[in-house]
Amino acid sequence: MDVELVRVVYVDLLVLRFLSDAAFNTLLLWTTARLAARPARWARLALAALLGAAYAAWETLAAAGVARLPALPARIALVVLVSWLMLAVSFDLSRPRSLFPLWTPFYGAVAAAAGAGFAAGFLLGDGRQPDLAVAMGGAAVTLAALGLWGPRWLRRETLQRSSELLVRVEAAGRRVEAVALLDTGNHLREPLSGWPVVVMEVEAAAPLFPQDLGPLVQRAAAGELGVAEGLHRDPEWAGRWRMIPFASLGTRHGMMLGFRPDRLMVVAGRRVERVHAVVGLSVQLLDGAGRYRALLPHVLAETASPGGAAASLQTSRKGEVEDDRLSTGT
Repeated sequence: MDVELVRVVYVDLLVLRFLSDAAFNTLLLWTTARLAARPARWARLALAALLGAAYAAWETLAAAGVARLPALPARIALVVLVSWLMLAVSFDLSRPRSLFPLWTPFYGAVAAAAGAGFAAGFLLGDGRQPDLAVAMGGAAVTLAALGLWGPRWLRRETLQRSSELLVRVEAAGRRVEAVALLDTGNHLREPLSGWPVVVMEVEAAAPLFPQDLGPLVQRAAAGELGVAEGLHRDPEWAGRWRMIPFASLGTRHGMMLGFRPDRLMVVAGRRVERVHAVVGLSVQLLDGAGRYRALLPHVLAETASPGGAAASLQTSRKGEVEDDRLSTGT
């Protein structure tokens, strides 16, 4: 007796899956547009979402044995092609090269949504397999959150990074490097030379000091001015120390311990600029998150701008003249 196997495909479930995939793809493409700062045209997003949903429907039919899919390498290439077509239809079909910057936010959003969705699905599932409805809901919520708050976080990160530079301080044959934040509120100047003051955490500057001098520097920077005399015992550091008056919240007339380095460099991208400044030591953390450990004064902010090289060169030459005058006593 022959038994004929019949494959049953429920059209209503297939349509429901198609529509849910289309809605999810629309949300994904909207999130990509938000993260990439591209305009979101809903008609084009919907059309691209239907394209992706059609491929998902094909995979569903293949899983039911109704359709056939190519081998794995060809399937991977097909997924990449469908993704590219979705981005092209959504944003710019006429300029394929403009789509390359979209790959990172697109697949980044896919990875974040998939990870959050499966985590939620397994957490609320039966322990052996994820709850698919919960997984889809978790993935959708993740995409919505990324689209709503991701651009704000990215702008804040970009602004933060654009305001951060690397400072390199050299003194007495030693060198330290620290990330510095451009601080427009830093107007400190050392009274003797008139140079601006780069405020640095004393812990960040600690490798510059000899072992026997380090504890004295810590105490003097903390306000124990009675130990300042001991700072001059080291011949390499005797003439470097400066006391810098400052005012801040809670301190109207304060004194900050500082020193004059042999060289202070500001690294802005590939450009390295020498500036003349005094380093002031702070015992307080400048950033609770530890992202930066120094504050650059506003007069050095042009170092990070396109015209920074010329401005920094003028500052450097002026500082060299002042340095010569100080050394000769004129």
